[in-house]
Amino acid sequence: MEAHVRCGACFFDDPATHDSGWALPSLKEDIFRFGNTADLSSDVAWWTNLSYEAVSISGLQGARFRRESYFSHPMRRFWNELGIDESDKEGLRANPRSVWDGRFDNGDFLRLGVSTWLFEQILAIMDDFLPMAAPPLNDLAYGLRERILPDVRRFFPDGPPPDYFLSALEAADNAYQPTAINSYDRARAGKGDGLLPGHFRVPVDRVAHAQQLFRVPFPIGGWRNVGDMSILSRRGPERVLDWLDQNPGSMVRATMKRCDPRMESMINYGANIQKNARSGHWLTSLELVALMPWCEFILHEGVVGERLCSIREILEGAMPRLAAPKSGFGSAAVYAPGYCPALDSETVRMRSVSYPYQIFMDVLWRAAIGTIPKAPRSVRNPASAFVRAADRMLLFEVAAQLHSASIGVSGYGSGGVLISPPEGMAIQEWVPILLAQGLLPPFLPHGLLSEEWVMNEVENAYNPDRTSENVQMLQMAFLLGGLDMVVRFSDEFSLYHPDVGDGAA
Repeated sequence: MEAHVRCGACFFDDPATHDSGWALPSLKEDIFRFGNTADLSSDVAWWTNLSYEAVSISGLQGARFRRESYFSHPMRRFWNELGIDESDKEGLRANPRSVWDGRFDNGDFLRLGVSTWLFEQILAIMDDFLPMAAPPLNDLAYGLRERILPDVRRFFPDGPPPDYFLSALEAADNAYQPTAINSYDRARAGKGDGLLPGHFRVPVDRVAHAQQLFRVPFPIGGWRNVGDMSILSRRGPERVLDWLDQNPGSMVRATMKRCDPRMESMINYGANIQKNARSGHWLTSLELVALMPWCEFILHEGVVGERLCSIREILEGAMPRLAAPKSGFGSAAVYAPGYCPALDSETVRMRSVSYPYQIFMDVLWRAAIGTIPKAPRSVRNPASAFVRAADRMLLFEVAAQLHSASIGVSGYGSGGVLISPPEGMAIQEWVPILLAQGLLPPFLPHGLLSEEWVMNEVENAYNPDRTSENVQMLQMAFLLGGLDMVVRFSDEFSLYHPDVGDGAA
C-alpha cells in the first residue's frame, strides 16, 4: 500500500447517527474524541463499528471508512476470541495492562487498540501477499477476489455451465446455512463459573483449515447431465461411493431416508437436509461421501463437471511473476515466479501462530469462492458450493467427535463450531477435547489454569491432521490469558519469509 495510508479504528457512540465517538489513527498515536467525521483524518483508512446497512445508508462507504464485517466476520467475534468482549463491569478475560504498556486501561479503549492492531496487521499481510495501492473498499474478500479470480472467459475453458448445471449449483449453494445462536446465557457449572456463555463459538485452526480448502476440487468444464440415478441408487452404497469417487465434480439430487439417530440433529443443523423430503436436495459429491456412513439416501438425478480446478491452482496462477524478496514487506516485497506466501509450506508453518494471519487465511478462501469477475449475474462460481460443502463436512467430522464426547453442538460451518459444554464438566475436562480436534480454545483469564497443565495438555492433544504445528503456541496463549503473547507472536511472525530469517524489517 502507499506509504501514506494509515490504518486505524473508530467507534461511533451511536452507529445509527454515526457522528461522535472515539478514534485511534494508529498504534503509534493516541486515542482521541471526535465530534463528527470531519474530525477524522482523510489519510487514514478507518475500520468502524458500523454495519453494512449503516455504512450504505450513511454514505460513508468510500475511500476512508470500512464496515465492521470488513474481514468477513462481525468485529465482535474477534473481540470474543481474544477475551475483550465483556464490559468493564463484567470483567474482561484479557488483562488490559498486559499489552502496549497498559495504554488502553479499560474495555472500550482496549477494543479500539486491538481493532487498530488487527486492521494494521491483516492489511500488512494482505499487502505482502498481493500489493495494492490502498485497502480494498467494501470488504477485504471482495478486493482480493477481484485480483485473484480470472474473468469468466478464462475461468471456464469449455464455456460457462449449462442451465441444468447452474440450477443444481444454485440449489446446492443455497443449502449452506450454518446455524447461528442468538441467545446467550452465562450459566456455567464447575470451575470457571460465569466466565463463558452457555453457548459459544470456537474457531478451527484457520490456517490448517484454509490449506485443506485450497485443495478441494471443483468443476470448471466437461459438463454432463447424468439424468436418472435411481438404478445406481438401488445397487447399494458401495457402488454409489465408487461412482462419487470417480466423479468428484458431481452434484446429486438425493433424499435422505434414514439416519443414525445419534447424528440426525447435527446433520440437520449443518447440511440443511430434511429427512424424506419428496423432491430431495442437491448435494455435492463431498457431502454425500461424508454423510453416507451415517445416512441412507435415495438418488434421483445427477450432473457432472469432469474438468476440475482448485483454489490452490487459482492462487498459483494469480501471483505476480517478479523477483524474489530481499527485505522489507508490503509493496517492497516481490516474489520469484510461482512463489505464493499463502502456499509455501515453511512460510505458512511459521506464520500460523499469528492471529492476524489466521484471519487473513480465512478471508482468502472466502475470496476465492466469490463472484467471478465479468460474469453474467446468472453464472455462479462453482467453487462456492464445493468449497463451502468441504468446510461444512470437515466441521461435521469435528462436531461428531465433540458430540461423542458429550459436548453439545449447536451448529457448525463457516470455520467454527457452536458448542455447549455439559453442566458439571470442568474446564479441565472439555478443553483437551477441543484441542484434539484442532480448535482454538476460548480465551481464559490469566491464572485460571496452570502453565504446566496447559503446556502438557496442548502437547498431548496435538493432532497434525487438524492443526498447524506452531498453532500450539497460540492455543497456549488463549488458555493462559496471554493477550501479550498473542500480540508478540503476531509481531514476530505475521510477515515471516524463510529466505530473510525472521522476516523483520
